[in-house]
Amino acid sequence: MNARLWKQSWWLLSILCLCWGYAPGGAQAAANPKTYSDLHGYFSFTPPPGWVEKDYPDAKVGRVRFTSPDRQATLSIIVMPASPQEGTFEKLLAAKRLIMGKLQREKPEAKYRLAESTICQFKCVKFEVEIPGQLIQENYLLVEKGLNVSFGYAAANPAGLEKYRPLALDSFCTIKLKGKK
Repeated sequence: MNARLWKQSWWLLSILCLCWGYAPGGAQAAANPKTYSDLHGYFSFTPPPGWVEKDYPDAKVGRVRFTSPDRQATLSIIVMPASPQEGTFEKLLAAKRLIMGKLQREKPEAKYRLAESTICQFKCVKFEVEIPGQLIQENYLLVEKGLNVSFGYAAANPAGLEKYRPLALDSFCTIKLKGKK
């Protein structure tokens, strides 16, 4: 496998791993957070009230995960400078098509869907993953202001995904991207 495809696959797999765990695992409860700003200064947004924050202080990218109060859903945001291979929407879409094909070969029991979409004011790639009995996840991937943004929302089952989707998406729509450093 060429190095570029491996790096892109690793990036998407890390997104899946970020949303995989539902337990907060040592996170601090945020008492009605007003605005979250990532440690690298790439973005800020308003998380849902009562959701528990899991920050990643050693991450080299802007990265955070929030878990619902009942621990049935997570939302995560990863923001980093866009690579030349994914620096435009068209390149991002093409790269994710390649990754989806690789994932389908490696984990054929899972269901994958890839489509162009819009979330809030952003044109994005919507990447859905369902691993029966384990995880259902929606990822919205976009390139804006020189940044590669991944917003992920996951639950253990379709009912959980439906229950928290409006709250998670409303929260994501508060994102303010500050641009590439």
